[in-house]
Amino acid sequence: RNREFATPSGRARFRVVPLPEIELAERRLLLTTVRSHDQFNTTVYGNGDRYRGIEGGRRVVLLNGQDMKDLGIAEGQRVDLTSHFEGQTRSIAGLSAVAYDVPAGCAVSYFPEANPLFPIDHLASGSGTPAYKLLPISLAPSTGTEEQ
Repeated sequence: RNREFATPSGRARFRVVPLPEIELAERRLLLTTVRSHDQFNTTVYGNGDRYRGIEGGRRVVLLNGQDMKDLGIAEGQRVDLTSHFEGQTRSIAGLSAVAYDVPAGCAVSYFPEANPLFPIDHLASGSGTPAYKLLPISLAPSTGTEEQ
């Protein structure tokens, strides 16, 4: 805020961090989690998200439209998500698929609703914090009965 930096030059220093190269198995996507407008950390104050135009519930997965076509998933269809990490799988059922402007090969769901997909030992390298931004998943038509 004061633009004071504890560096020899007194100026901020930025560095480029290379992105990891991730090879996904066929029909898998990379999941990241986000918070909604009506959320502060893990406290959720409402079911809407005006940032993304989502209303009526948070049990959704935002998907690239072409990925939805390729996977045979229709707008609003209930899907089950399964994470794949070091030979372990975890699933959550009954999320509503929403076409959204996300990059191909990516999926977005809300934190903490998607937390059960993340293994406790899936950590970001360097910081050691839970890796809620990077998890391979697969989707399938829902077999569960969970509602939003």
